[in-house]
Amino acid sequence: MEKQNNKQQELYNNVNIVTFRPHENVYHILLNDITNEKNYSDLTNVIENCYDNKQFFKLVIETKNLERKKIHMTYLYKLSTFLKKMKKRNPVYLLKSTIHVYDDFTNNLLYTLFTFLSSPLAHVEIVYYNSRTNSHNLNNIKKINNYYPHK
Repeated sequence: MEKQNNKQQELYNNVNIVTFRPHENVYHILLNDITNEKNYSDLTNVIENCYDNKQFFKLVIETKNLERKKIHMTYLYKLSTFLKKMKKRNPVYLLKSTIHVYDDFTNNLLYTLFTFLSSPLAHVEIVYYNSRTNSHNLNNIKKINNYYPHK
């Protein structure tokens, strides 16, 4: 993953789209599908590459197009195992994650992940919107949940 100076760059475009904003050190991931290994690795590769490159970063994950049928439960458990593995690496390069969700199913999956399966690597803010339209309007926010790493 090469960086360019202050210009947003699309890093890869599988089914999921990953872009990087170097001036903010933010990776944006548009998750559209988590039903196979390649799509799942779009998320984990970003994190691992940043750790390997000793790069501090933030994540913004957009789930607007992610529907229940496009999430396989196997990858929830794989992600919890991945997070536990990454917690052993120091320092923590991930500064914060923000995840935009639009339905109870996705919100409940994240609750299960960060409450029962594995705490996050860094602060995670889940912004749950009332609808997928006008999603980033403050009046559209249903609730905000925060999860923090456990030592």
